[in-house]
Amino acid sequence: MEQGEEKEPINRNTRFVVTREVFDHLYAMLRHEDEKANRILGAMAFIALAGSALAIPFFEATIGTQLKVFGISLGLLLFFAFFVLLTVGTLFILAALGPVVHIKATWVEPEEKKKKRWLPSILYFKDISNVSMEEWTGYFKETDEADLVEKLCRDHVAQSYALANRAKYKAKCIKTSKIFFRFSLIFLLIFIMSGFCLDFQRFHFWSCIIFSVGFFEWSIEYLIMPMRSAKPRIILFIVLGVALFAASLLFL
Repeated sequence: MEQGEEKEPINRNTRFVVTREVFDHLYAMLRHEDEKANRILGAMAFIALAGSALAIPFFEATIGTQLKVFGISLGLLLFFAFFVLLTVGTLFILAALGPVVHIKATWVEPEEKKKKRWLPSILYFKDISNVSMEEWTGYFKETDEADLVEKLCRDHVAQSYALANRAKYKAKCIKTSKIFFRFSLIFLLIFIMSGFCLDFQRFHFWSCIIFSVGFFEWSIEYLIMPMRSAKPRIILFIVLGVALFAASLLFL
């Protein structure tokens, strides 16, 4: 475009297409986060069932009777820790799957409220359900096409912002649940291993090894991530892995 030439204004149809595209994209992202949460929840259910089945010999005192803390089987204490971690992780997943209605999804310009017929939003279910059927149908009957398209564009923008915040909230819940899920798996392995240890020295050795492998695996996960911001965490996990491996040598 030559200098001084005026930019052609964008018509209403273009605005509607753009705002709807943004809205649809963010809605797809929200559904993607829900699908991830459902898959993780399914894995948690499987691990919970497997852990409960493996705990039966401990409750029946068939194995895990050698190691005790304050007269209680160490294996049962570890199973309790595993179950608590798994439960907390599940609660975060349920929070991710639940409705995030506390994130505001309505934005109304002050001059719009002065109109005879107006609605806070024609997309947000809470705003729609808070008005009567007469108000809802009357708005579409008495609003001209240009104002209706403009209102829909503004609601697309407001809802898109809300959807982005909901997706961010769900992603944080899923990330937190994965941390608890990861440590619950580590405690599950230590819990199983405790049933075959005859003394605490051997138990401490294998516990350090399991934690060390867990942190090394975590460092590899961050290593293959494309984001550069995740790279500094690799050093922390490698240091923890090496420290725990070195600690395990003290119990040989």
